[in-house]
Amino acid sequence: MYGDISNQILVKHTAAVHISNVLTLNQRKIANILLKNAYSTLISHEQHTIQVRDLLKQLGWKASSNSTESLKNDLKFLNTTQLEWNIFKRDKKRSWSISTLLASAKIENGTIFYSYSSALRQALYNPNIYAKLDLMVQQKIKNKHSIVLWEYIMCELSAIGKRRMTTKWISLDDLRKILGLQNSSTYNSFSTLHRLLKPVIDEINQKSKINVLLEFQKEQRTVQALRFVITCNEQISVNEYEKKAELLGISGEQIKNDLADYGHERVDFAMEYTRKQIASGKVINNVAAFYKVALRENWGAQITSENVKAVQLKMAIEDMPVSGLIKDFLTILKDRVGEPLFNAWFTDAAYETTDDNVLIIKASSTFKRDYILNNFTEAIKIAAKKFPKIAGINVR
Repeated sequence: MYGDISNQILVKHTAAVHISNVLTLNQRKIANILLKNAYSTLISHEQHTIQVRDLLKQLGWKASSNSTESLKNDLKFLNTTQLEWNIFKRDKKRSWSISTLLASAKIENGTIFYSYSSALRQALYNPNIYAKLDLMVQQKIKNKHSIVLWEYIMCELSAIGKRRMTTKWISLDDLRKILGLQNSSTYNSFSTLHRLLKPVIDEINQKSKINVLLEFQKEQRTVQALRFVITCNEQISVNEYEKKAELLGISGEQIKNDLADYGHERVDFAMEYTRKQIASGKVINNVAAFYKVALRENWGAQITSENVKAVQLKMAIEDMPVSGLIKDFLTILKDRVGEPLFNAWFTDAAYETTDDNVLIIKASSTFKRDYILNNFTEAIKIAAKKFPKIAGINVR
């Protein structure tokens, strides 16, 4: 997977960004590289592999006995150290949890074999809220605190979906906690914390495509909280977008503003979604207004990483080698659970009916079978009620 450096975007669950931790710079980088490597098969495979040389290359390390020993020590730490997740409580579904980042790891004949716990696999895969992290930027960062703050900022940008934003006020205690400074008396005062932040923000501004400014909230001359003003600096050519906009009857000025606010990826999705709706025969009285709502609501684009899109597009219902009855049932089920969850958990299953009209759902793994039974049984029953011919459901 790491032979292709053109796609080094990791979709990382927000809860995994917001961890109170004692990870070193290299340990955090290793955790991200391993997750990116495993993501497309995170659910279907219990064990994942990556070549030692590929991981070292992604870290910017030279292959040697010393680097391999350092790697072993870092993997051991990821396997044995408990981390507190989601300290900002962004993900209301997982308000708090404790986990190690790796359930197991071993190195054999130049290959790293590693695994995640069942609970962690479920949490990390198909996240409802996430940060999009460019691992090429990660490789350039040399300060532990810089990478932590960079991940947090990218999480904020991903959540709002815009290229310019100001974060909410963050208490100094929360900031110390996410930076792993809560047990260090050195940073109890704001002045020492501020001295740490200045080179951190400078490194992020120099090595990434974002620019960060710091603002302070004071009470009687004492800083109580701070926030970040963030601007994405990536340059975008608007000529191509203006031509597409003209075909849809959208002004070039509006497209320029939208590119500045939302970025090219989200504008692409909104324009393509609008175009497809028109092509399908949908009557749209005000195309520009329709497009604007599609852009604001991010219709048609749940998670846009190549890994997730590959999973989501793996098998459309109409292409499944099953009967019309099963296709109709799956269409209802998809509407019940939502397209992202349906694509993640049901598209690679096998379906058949018995002579007595019992629908058999054969999950692709025992992990998926158990997850479907624990989370989608009620939705399956409701969908089946629409079809009197289905006498029962059996998930295997």
